[in-house]
Parts: sequence; structure tokens; C-alpha cells
Amino acid sequence: MDDGVHYVDGLAEARKFFAGLAMTIMVRERAEVDFVDIKGATINEFYMENLVLGEGDPGALRVVQVLDLVAQLRGFESLREGRPMSFQWAFHLALLVDSLDEGNYTAVWREDVVSAFIAFKQDVANAQLHYRQTHVSLPHHERFGRLLSGSGSDTADVIRIRHSFLLGEVYAKIRINPLDPNRRFDPLARIPTQGVLGFDWACFS
Repeated sequence: MDDGVHYVDGLAEARKFFAGLAMTIMVRERAEVDFVDIKGATINEFYMENLVLGEGDPGALRVVQVLDLVAQLRGFESLREGRPMSFQWAFHLALLVDSLDEGNYTAVWREDVVSAFIAFKQDVANAQLHYRQTHVSLPHHERFGRLLSGSGSDTADVIRIRHSFLLGEVYAKIRINPLDPNRRFDPLARIPTQGVLGFDWACFS
């Protein structure tokens, strides 16, 4: 909106979502760090140091690949049903797909992941309703739902807690068939659990 005096960017939240997602995936590709803080200052710092990307930059290509793959998943259209998905939920879905795509798996998981994700999302909604009605915090509320908002919800440590719980629940409901039976873990399984603190941003300069 622009009335000549005041300007409100109606796409501000969408821009922040994409910036945070792209930064996270690019850091995964370049430095093997699983999550980073996605606060505004951190995002600005990252993009100021990455104003120019080389042609065929692996991190940027990985971002595009993940977004394309999400849109091609079986059942993708069902994600549009009901209330619009929040950017936080979309963030976790994209990173779930990124982890699976980088893993040593056959493509069969692509047929199951959307339905498993939707089921998880509903379990979180039910747990949040249960908490409002009873003040009893079930695991889906305690380890995911309540961590979607409030202080620290955009820090690497809290994002990691949420996503780890999501992975545990969703992986149990999808078919994960290894291409190589001797290699059983995601690439991220070996990534050090560290966030932005202590991270050497100079590696991107």
C-alpha cells in the first residue's frame, strides 16, 4: 500500500519467509550447519555478504530445486485446502523436503510426505486445542505448537527443537527406502548442532 505518505509492504512476511528459507538451505549446502537464526538482522547480514552469486552457485541451485520439488509432490494441491498455511509451516515443509532430497533414498517418499505432513499439522492443531481447553500440554503442543511463536521462536536452537520433533513424527509415517543399505543416515545427521552464534560468516565472502 502506498498513499503517497505511508508505505506498507504487503509482501513483507513472504519476503522474510523466502529470505530465511533460502539462507538456511544455502548455509546447509556451504557450511553443513543444519539451522541458523532467521532474525531480520541475521538475514540482512547474510544477504549483504551475498549480493553477488556466481553462476551456478550450488546453494542457490539447491534452493530452487527444493521449491520445484515441493510443488511436484503427490498431494501438493491438498495443501491449499482449508485455511492458508502459515509461513512457519511452509518453512518446515520445505526443509523436510530438503533433508529427504539430500538423503540416500529412493523417490518413494515423495508419494507419502504431503499426507504425513498434513496429518502432523492436524495433530499439532488438536494438541493446541487440547491445551486451551485443559491446560494440559501434549507432546505436539509442547515440542512444536507452543514453539511457533514467542521469544526465541526464530532462533536456530528453537527451530531445531521443532523440526527434530516433526522429523521423528513424519519419518515414521512415510516410506524411506535407502538406495545404499550401507548408508543409513541423512547428510544432516553428521552436521554439528550449532546455530549462528560462533558461526564464521567469512566463509561466504
